[in-house]
Amino acid sequence: MGLFLGMSKEARLTARDLLDLGYPEGPAIGVALRIVGESMGGLSREALLRLFSGLLASPQAGLGDEVLAPLAEWLTPRPAAPGFDVDLLAEGVPFEVFGRRWIDQAAIDQMAMAVRLPVAVRGALMPDAHVGYGLPIGGVLATEGVVIPYGVGVDIGCRMALSVFDMPASELSHRREAYVRMLRDHTVFGAARD
Repeated sequence: MGLFLGMSKEARLTARDLLDLGYPEGPAIGVALRIVGESMGGLSREALLRLFSGLLASPQAGLGDEVLAPLAEWLTPRPAAPGFDVDLLAEGVPFEVFGRRWIDQAAIDQMAMAVRLPVAVRGALMPDAHVGYGLPIGGVLATEGVVIPYGVGVDIGCRMALSVFDMPASELSHRREAYVRMLRDHTVFGAARD
């Protein structure tokens, strides 16, 4: 699903369009769709496809452009981080798709990639699922033995936080009730607090 703010139907650009151009799955697609919705409502679909195809071929050309720079940064190749290569499973673990007819194929494809992680146990897509960064927004990935903080979409209200404390893990079990109480008292969910 793309952002279509103020655009004619003919000018729409979707995540699938960007994937077809060769855009990598991940943040670049969301950034591109946001740029289209916020800044490029007057361009035709053909002009958008040419622009984004050209930027993909030469991301450095967009680094100096006020509107395109955030996308150009995502598309600029970076050296691989050492030690982060993961061999994906040839076939992923099973995942359920609820409301398939409402879900963009790109989100289903993104989930099919996520369930190929060797730590994946099961997955699910909810009817509101759409392309995210590490995992489709509206997607659920059950893992074994790990927590993946980046395995959440970056949509309105979607977030995850990680805090690192200078204390042994055994401390958590010694003061469990106090920590549970602190979390409940100081964590806000939803639009308002009781």
